[in-house]
Amino acid sequence: MENEVVVLTKTGCPNCTLLKKLLDKLKVTYTETDYLVYEEQIKRQGFYSLPILLINNHMSQPRSLEELKATLEREGILD
Repeated sequence: MENEVVVLTKTGCPNCTLLKKLLDKLKVTYTETDYLVYEEQIKRQGFYSLPILLINNHMSQPRSLEELKATLEREGILD
């Protein structure tokens, strides 16, 4: 089964744009979805800002390139 990477975002979010650029640079295939689709799940998990990275239904908010790489490695996206 291939890992599914989704960026939960909203229009005009500069940090969302940055995350997508980093994923592009790392050559990670992802889809982009409006955060409202997952609004209840986001609230239940205690997230209050965007972007949110959703990998195989696991939400995270990497705050640096190092955290992003570690998350992607842990989830089996990067070697």
